[in-house]
Amino acid sequence: FMVDSYSGGGCDVTLWTLSGTTVSTSQTLTPVQIGTQCYSAPVHAPQQGTPTLIDVSDSRVPQVVDQFGILYFSLTGAYNWGCSSGVNDNVYWFEVDGTNQALLQNGSFGESCYDFFMPGMQPLNNGDNAFGYELSSASMYPDSAFLATDFSGNPSSYYIAQVSVGPFTGSTGNGGRWGDFTGVLLDPA
Repeated sequence: FMVDSYSGGGCDVTLWTLSGTTVSTSQTLTPVQIGTQCYSAPVHAPQQGTPTLIDVSDSRVPQVVDQFGILYFSLTGAYNWGCSSGVNDNVYWFEVDGTNQALLQNGSFGESCYDFFMPGMQPLNNGDNAFGYELSSASMYPDSAFLATDFSGNPSSYYIAQVSVGPFTGSTGNGGRWGDFTGVLLDPA
């Protein structure tokens, strides 16, 4: 399986199924649109101590986990919390039955006046999900954070994995992308 979202936002994702996976058979890649909650293109994130915004990329799916034919993935999308600073970014998450080509559940989480972006999602053995993502606001430096959702998708409080000591200015001093390689994996121990 492969999953595509729409970089500028959308109300569905594309599930790609590969059949004929041996060299001796012909291979076919078949797309199917699966309706989801709507998501919008994310906005650049503010950070404390500088007017330089963080480029959070777009609404691409950075990581997909396949657990017994159920696909778990997340992306960044804009959400209007009504914050005085305008629109912020949320994490949008999805569980798709790849075999039956059906949405099982989806949801989102974030917080007013904070930007949650570049997420990774991992199902846990008890039916909950773990998320790693980046977090920033006009009152905090960009940080890496994590949280869990229960089986119904209700998020726990978030935890900062590492507190930043200053603003992110990128390699050129003009901002840049933060968190491109965020991912979450279950410890096999």
